[in-house]
Amino acid sequence: MEDKETLSARLTEQLREADGLVHRLTENTEDLASRLRNKQEEIARINGHIDAMQRDKNQIQVRGSGHHGLGMRVGEINKEERRERERIGEECEE
Repeated sequence: MEDKETLSARLTEQLREADGLVHRLTENTEDLASRLRNKQEEIARINGHIDAMQRDKNQIQVRGSGHHGLGMRVGEINKEERRERERIGEECEE
């Protein structure tokens, strides 16, 4: 049977190892949480892009029944809105 000093030293070393493992797990969990947030933000941007495209498609279809339907809708799209959609589209392709 081990003496108290040896047993105490061994337990202290095991506690240090356990503390190191907890620290690494905490870091890994924080890293995964950060990655998850980034992916959720990316998905939200993509969904916004899809929603905007669907709204455009629906308005083009509604106005498309007239003589200049498509031209009218394209002319109505705000330039900044178009730039934002193109930027998001490029991010999605990457």
